[in-house]
Amino acid sequence: MRNRILLITASITSMLFLFSACQKDSPTETQADPTAAAEKVNQANQILIPKLVALSGGDTTALDVSAAAALYAEALSLDANNKDAHFGLAITDILSIGTNSNIRNLFGSLGFLSGPGILQSAASTSLSSYGTLMKDRLFGAFKSPLSHALGKGSSPQADNPPSYYQNIIETSLLPILTSAVNHLTVVLENSTYYFLITPQLTNGATTETYRIDATEINLLKAVLQLGITEASLVTAYNVDYDATSSTAVSQAWQPASAFLAFRTNGSQRMKDARTYFTGAASSIQACLNYLMTEPPNAQTDLINYNPADQSAFQAVIMGLDTVKLILSGPYTPPGGPTINFRNFFDDAIPNYKAMVPSYTVSTQASSTLGYYDAILTWTATSFETWIFPDPTMRGLFPGMTDADFKSFFGMTALDWQQTVIVRGS
Repeated sequence: MRNRILLITASITSMLFLFSACQKDSPTETQADPTAAAEKVNQANQILIPKLVALSGGDTTALDVSAAAALYAEALSLDANNKDAHFGLAITDILSIGTNSNIRNLFGSLGFLSGPGILQSAASTSLSSYGTLMKDRLFGAFKSPLSHALGKGSSPQADNPPSYYQNIIETSLLPILTSAVNHLTVVLENSTYYFLITPQLTNGATTETYRIDATEINLLKAVLQLGITEASLVTAYNVDYDATSSTAVSQAWQPASAFLAFRTNGSQRMKDARTYFTGAASSIQACLNYLMTEPPNAQTDLINYNPADQSAFQAVIMGLDTVKLILSGPYTPPGGPTINFRNFFDDAIPNYKAMVPSYTVSTQASSTLGYYDAILTWTATSFETWIFPDPTMRGLFPGMTDADFKSFFGMTALDWQQTVIVRGS
């Protein structure tokens, strides 16, 4: 039992918590040699697997898997179709995130990947919870920035502005996650692919041979795709906000300011979010379908199938079909308005402040010394004349009227005030 726990911790948990990325050399022109490539992979495996075992024991120096990554890259230069090399590079991509000081700083300061609870669910292999989590995340992607634009939230300046972390995500984290997904995509071109962790590879630390197949690989790919989705959403809009300056607060809330508007690559980031969110849904479905139909094998699977879970897994698969349908075009849920999340992502709102009724901005000293509040005064003098300029939200809610929009989000005359104070702290 101890050996089993050790290996699962080393091979699955380390992967799912996204600890690293490799620095790969560009492949050079080399004559194809599948035999030599297989030998390079064997050498790399003998480096990587013991490091995974060491990581499970808390040895963070084992995060340096650059030697294994270099050998996997050499293998691909000799045989571009070597699935073991692609799998190895995906794992070294993930593991090496832990050696990047910028990304360590990022994870120490932002919990963006774990915000919707998706990664925690993946790490505990609670596969039946994915459908609900992903549906909730869809609506949260719109409601959160809209709440900010309506003055229901603020983003006080911390030690570093949000753009500092957004830049790290864009330049360091996203390329790594994307590289790992691309490698796993190649691996899964062969639906029967599997990777074996033998006692020889663990230097005797385990006594069983463990099998990583399409169940675990699809799940890992889904986690990475969800990570890219979250990272794309986080980097799409400018949310820098310095509440310590009255001038900065006033400028931030001007309707045409950069606050709550696209960053340079914001439009593409929103498109990427839909692409990878849809891909994650398909990967989870592939994971569950393989798990339920996997033929018997002589090795020990990391994720085992319990026939009692079949109905729950089938419900998740059907639920994710709905998620993909919602992401593909107009969808009308029972008793709800028509929603088009394809428009929301592919023709995203450039500036959320432009989507709310017109207002003017003033400031006041906050109750917290050194901070300033924004005071938004709606141009309208009554709830009836307080009209959203585009209640469809750029096609997210096709055919939505102002009255329907307010009703859907619970906005009433009893709650309405002409002045909204956005607290600076």
